[in-house]
Amino acid sequence: MARFCVFCGKHPIGKNREHVIPQWLIRMTGDPKRDAFFGYDFPTMQPRHFDFTSFAFPACGSCNKKMSDLEDLVRGIVDEILNGEPLARWEFNAFLDWLDKVRIGLWLGYNQLGKDGPIKVIPNFYISHRIGAHDRMVAIYKTDQRSQGINFIGADTPAFQLIPSCFALRINQYYFVSLSKEFLVSRGLGFPYPRAWRVVNVDPTVVAVTLGPGSGIVKPTILQKSLPAGNVELYQPKVYNSLPGINQTQVNVQHHYDKPLIRQYSVDYAHEVGPIFIRQDSTSQVCDDSPWSLLFPKVHDFQILSIELGETVYEYQNYLLAQTERDLHGSGIATPATYIAARRYNDTVLELIREGRVSAEPS
Repeated sequence: MARFCVFCGKHPIGKNREHVIPQWLIRMTGDPKRDAFFGYDFPTMQPRHFDFTSFAFPACGSCNKKMSDLEDLVRGIVDEILNGEPLARWEFNAFLDWLDKVRIGLWLGYNQLGKDGPIKVIPNFYISHRIGAHDRMVAIYKTDQRSQGINFIGADTPAFQLIPSCFALRINQYYFVSLSKEFLVSRGLGFPYPRAWRVVNVDPTVVAVTLGPGSGIVKPTILQKSLPAGNVELYQPKVYNSLPGINQTQVNVQHHYDKPLIRQYSVDYAHEVGPIFIRQDSTSQVCDDSPWSLLFPKVHDFQILSIELGETVYEYQNYLLAQTERDLHGSGIATPATYIAARRYNDTVLELIREGRVSAEPS
């Protein structure tokens, strides 16, 4: 397999490697030299065990340097979350950027580790292409866990290789469920959303969108498929200047977003960075420049929540696959066999999780 920079996708310039799980986070969560479990090799099905510092992949020196600024910011933000301190709107945005980075980094990392696996995906986008590219959200859960640790759920599945839109990350006593997809939360937040959606190419995926105006009203349920309760949820819809139309030319859609609330509360309206919404205490609010405390409605039993979130991530990955299958069928395109195989894999793992025979956490 040709070497590529995990940030830009080009041949890496300068000898550098990107730690998909940053070294500051490895140190924050335990012994930096500890071994971890990174799924199974194919076709031998031997477990992969190595230390976190070895989970690193090629990167351009200049790309890595640019991303180090984000890592420096987020290290302080994660400290604030773990210590129960309030956060500003820009910090929520930076944290969502970082989750995009980690999610796509894990996707590319497992893609290289599983290059001999049953489902082969050739990447056509990379970390820099996906930070802030779509609607996104994170659900944050606080647990009673007292020991340090880091785990990620759902990053090693075939479904994640096909659609890297959903995974969960544990950092010490907190869990973070990260979701990102086109128009994931737009309709629920009253933002413009597609009235028509047509897949015109599968690999790489090209979608033609006919956008309709939003209601301007935040719905009681923002996600079409809800997550386990007892959390704080952050949502960020994408603001678009243009979108591909049916004939694959770019169509100006800026007028749909030229609303006082969107202009006032967007993190950076001119650069298509939308507002941040926070949902806690059963209410949703748009974030202004004030500091925002995370008000957790409960502290979860760690063991029970770990199982519940394992099921949630695998179910959500299947849900996103099924959504894409419906889009394909609506465009007259047959479901790829890889989608069927990926859903069956998740269904099998879900049965094993519910029987208590496996853990959903690969590290």
